[in-house]
Amino acid sequence: MENAPSSKDEPEAVLNGKKTRRLSPAVLVIGAFYLILMIVLFTGGESMPEVFPAPDFTLANIMGPGEVTLSANKGHPVIIYFFASW
Repeated sequence: MENAPSSKDEPEAVLNGKKTRRLSPAVLVIGAFYLILMIVLFTGGESMPEVFPAPDFTLANIMGPGEVTLSANKGHPVIIYFFASW
């Protein structure tokens, strides 16, 4: 009985002549639960929140005479940089 596995050894399987460790069923169940949870959380529900257009506004042009309106840039990307020095 020297070659018999003791109760301290983890279960092993033979695959192509090599010994490999088997995962316990509890680990497989927890992994499957986690995978299903991630699929449900990241694929369910609305993919994008409801989008509203920005209200139009007019500002003085600091680069020259005239005014700048948001509606003049409709259809183009606009970056609004709020700067404050305290």
